[in-house]
Amino acid sequence: PYDGLFLPRATYHTGDLYAHDLGFAADGSVWACNTRFSCLARPSAGYAFEPVWKPPFVSELAPEDRCHLNGLAVVDGEPRYVTCLGGTDAVGGWRDRKADGGVVMDVRADAV
Repeated sequence: PYDGLFLPRATYHTGDLYAHDLGFAADGSVWACNTRFSCLARPSAGYAFEPVWKPPFVSELAPEDRCHLNGLAVVDGEPRYVTCLGGTDAVGGWRDRKADGGVVMDVRADAV
C-alpha cells in the first residue's frame, strides 16, 4: 500500500560543531559551516570533520567560535561566499559587535 520508501543512504557523526549551514558541491560532496571551529568542513570517515578552508584572520582551528562563521553560498558547484558575525580571531570576539560587525567573504579570493 506504500508508493515510496525513504531510507538514509549515509549518516555522518560529527560531534559538537555548531554546523549552521550546509552546501552541496558539484561533485556531490557536502560542505558545512563549522561554526565552532571557524572553518568550512566536509564529513570525514575517520574524524569528526575534515577542515577545508578557514578565514585568513583566524590563526588556528580550535573549538572557540572565533568569528561565528555561519552562512555558505555555493556558486557554480563550489563554495564561494561565507558570512561571519565578526572578522575576529579572539575566542567569542564576534560577540562585542554582533549587531554591526558581520562580514561577507569570498572563499576563492580569501577576502572580505
